[in-house]
Amino acid sequence: MRKQATAGDDSCGRSRNWYFSPHQNRIFERFYRVDESTTCSRDGTGLGLAIAKSLIEGMEGRITIRSKPGEGSIFTITLPVWNPQL
Repeated sequence: MRKQATAGDDSCGRSRNWYFSPHQNRIFERFYRVDESTTCSRDGTGLGLAIAKSLIEGMEGRITIRSKPGEGSIFTITLPVWNPQL
């Protein structure tokens, strides 16, 4: 059995170019940033989503994203339900 959780993002930290290939395919790469000149914050390192993906995959899970320009993004995390053997 698997469980899902979703989280939304209004895309303030990303430029409009982010929604289109090849950017969306690369957002889980370490240190990847689309275009620093058009983002709301210049403080990020580009590691957050890479770390999240690594942790989730380490637990045999999956993270996906759906995005629409002007509407933002929805991240979906799917993880197996832990069933300890007694």
